[in-house]
Amino acid sequence: MKKLFTIFLIILSVCVVADTNITILHTNDTHGRWHSFKYRDNHFGDTYGDLGGFGRRATYIKEVRKTTKNKVFLFDIGDISGTGEYQNQYGVPEIKLMNYLKYDLMTLGNHEFKLDQGDKNEKGPVAISYLKNLVKTAKFPLLSANVYNKTTGKREFQPYVIFTEKNIRIACVGMTSLKCRTYPQCSNLTFTDPNEEWKKVLEELKGKSDILIFVSHLGDLADVALAKLYPEIDMIIEGDFHTFRFEPGIVTRNDNSICPLFETGQYGVCVGRIDIVIDENKKIKSYKSELVPMTDKYKSDKKVNSFI
Repeated sequence: MKKLFTIFLIILSVCVVADTNITILHTNDTHGRWHSFKYRDNHFGDTYGDLGGFGRRATYIKEVRKTTKNKVFLFDIGDISGTGEYQNQYGVPEIKLMNYLKYDLMTLGNHEFKLDQGDKNEKGPVAISYLKNLVKTAKFPLLSANVYNKTTGKREFQPYVIFTEKNIRIACVGMTSLKCRTYPQCSNLTFTDPNEEWKKVLEELKGKSDILIFVSHLGDLADVALAKLYPEIDMIIEGDFHTFRFEPGIVTRNDNSICPLFETGQYGVCVGRIDIVIDENKKIKSYKSELVPMTDKYKSDKKVNSFI
């Protein structure tokens, strides 16, 4: 009897395949806002005092990593620069803080392409050298699939990254706003049409990924259009439009499949959290999301305080 029971347990363990759970934390359009500040708009009103701050963000991220059993990924969807008292350092301090927080990726936003603060005397390679320095400083990939060097005809930056968690391959593809086409700093670069670029990316990733996440700094209108065109995209984490998505946006395709869209607003006021369940077929089974306001509930991280 004991032997039969043991055999039964072995068979049961083979037949039952556990789901895989991951958590994605994400930020976008922080624009150099290191410190908490008084933030007022239709979403928050006078509910809170000051909001945001790199130190609070660090504390929250550490708390999630400590308290969840899931694999936790940390993404930024671009525009870490553009304002703030440290913009004359061309994004380097922000990248160093992101290294400390162990970000897994960042999508290049349009503001990363004018780190010289719009000095029109600096064009082409000279201006973009500031961005290249960020790529060297970062301990995580800075992504953009649709940026090409006019001279070489090759992509200027890493287009995507593939993470593996319990044999599930999660591909994250980044693209940058076409607004950059008008910047004098980008005179030596070509920003390709995202639709055409997606055709290339899907061909390159064929057979290499199970889950496909678009980490996009194109803006909401482009994201919605691409979600409708490409059912291969499982979800889109957005930047550029500064939208507070307290509930995910939903794009319904012609085949009735859906693509959720997530975005955290602006200035580091919130951190987004997406908890994802992946089934035994390596498909997204379910998800839940929230925006977490960075209030004084999260005491500022001491190491961040010493840095800033």
